[in-house]
Amino acid sequence: MHGIDRFAHGAKRLTFAAATVFVALGFFVTLKALVQNEQGIASGLLELGRSAPERLALFGMAAAALVGTGVFLFRLRSSVRFVVGLFCFALAIRLIWVASVPTTPVSDFEFMFNMAVKAARGDFSFTEAPYYVRWTYQLPFTLYEALVIKLFGAHPLPLKVLNAFWQSALAGIVYALGRALFGDRAGRAAGLVYALYPSTISTVSVLTNQHPADFFFYLAFCFFLCDLRLRERPRAIATGLALALGELFRPYGPLVLPVIAFFGLFRAAFVWLSSERSASEKRFWPALRKAVIPLETTAWVLIVFWLVTSAAGLALNAAGVTPYSLKSHDPYWKFVVGLNPASSGQYAEEDLRRFADLPTLQAQLEVEKALVLKRLLDVDALLPLFWRKFCILWGSPDATFWWNHGVHRPALEAALKAAERAAFLFVTASAFVGLVLGMRRQDGRGPWPDGRMLLLWIVLGYAAVHLVIEIQVRYRYFALPTLSILAGAGLVTVTRALRRAGEPSARRGGSCGETGYAGKTHPEQSVKER
Repeated sequence: MHGIDRFAHGAKRLTFAAATVFVALGFFVTLKALVQNEQGIASGLLELGRSAPERLALFGMAAAALVGTGVFLFRLRSSVRFVVGLFCFALAIRLIWVASVPTTPVSDFEFMFNMAVKAARGDFSFTEAPYYVRWTYQLPFTLYEALVIKLFGAHPLPLKVLNAFWQSALAGIVYALGRALFGDRAGRAAGLVYALYPSTISTVSVLTNQHPADFFFYLAFCFFLCDLRLRERPRAIATGLALALGELFRPYGPLVLPVIAFFGLFRAAFVWLSSERSASEKRFWPALRKAVIPLETTAWVLIVFWLVTSAAGLALNAAGVTPYSLKSHDPYWKFVVGLNPASSGQYAEEDLRRFADLPTLQAQLEVEKALVLKRLLDVDALLPLFWRKFCILWGSPDATFWWNHGVHRPALEAALKAAERAAFLFVTASAFVGLVLGMRRQDGRGPWPDGRMLLLWIVLGYAAVHLVIEIQVRYRYFALPTLSILAGAGLVTVTRALRRAGEPSARRGGSCGETGYAGKTHPEQSVKER
């Protein structure tokens, strides 16, 4: 085995091991909080069972109906019918939620909605407000809301309906990625897990930029990793365009782009060092051309991303909407909040008041920078802070009912919180199985750095970054599609093992098959993974 092969094998195993530890810790902190009733979920369910048993039974029947429909869709023979059915199923659930749980925007969402109403009327004076001067990157999402308001009126309902479409389409993308990385059945399970995950349903009522941003970023991953019968350059251009559109809604780019760039370099190095080449031109130049392909693809992704985001900013400048570039002009604020031990890295009025009397943004930046350095150097407080933040971000119940202002339904809130925490336990346990299997089985791809590594690097980097920046429970939603994909792989593996265990030994087939781990066994399930 070449040295690069050993290195690539080691990198793959290290990636899977780190991801396994991550999901295991997520499972542990969630289970610990539930057992100790830290969040009052168990007592809330007990109270609901005593005071309104008929409602609890109704929620149980609804859950059973949803799972039954999911099983029916999973068994459809045609992949096209499954995708259409998955989208319609996910959309119907979310539209029912929107119609039956009316909400009003709150906090930043209310502010941006009100500014979008102004923009729809042609008034862009709000762009000089401190909020948009500091965080100008929020402007494209506000203008997106303004366009919807211009077309359908100044009401949150059309935006919620669009959120339902973004989330339902994302379920289809989760299926496509799961199919490419682990096989068709695993992809189907992943799409259904994501479509039925409670938070992805309830948050469509929240006017957050996460909905379109998550859709476009995962669409980019789909272009980059799946075989969509596109040549390298069109595939790279489509990836860069999708990443840029996602970035305009929510700036995940500073995390995602370096990972994609490193992934491209890693692939190029692997191709170059593992190829047979000698001093003769016959072998040298073909090897070099093969190694350049991943670099060229990555370069096109980054170039298109830069061109589109830059053009969007220049267009808004030229139109007189804002004189500022589309970025955060207060880059230290997220770190100020995230490194505050007193608030466990969550938003705190104390930090806001600390800078209220400073005359200029530049003066505030200087004080913020000094405060961030001071908090980083306080090592004794740093490690306990990291653990508390991890427990909050990955172990706390969904905060939908806080963001869904105007809704007072204690029974629904208790049931939803319990369902979401149970779903998270289920997803992390299934993902753990998928990751352990991914470490233990060599699936025919050898040491080649495949798409599973890219998604895991992004999610692990996302979790690591949130150890030092501000956290909110809803920030974990970005990782849910990847966790659903891993859960789909684990679920199909477990069900296949259980089915095989119940068969007579003479009827048992080979050890490979439907999970996609050990190769493609059916032409309809064959999806070339890039």
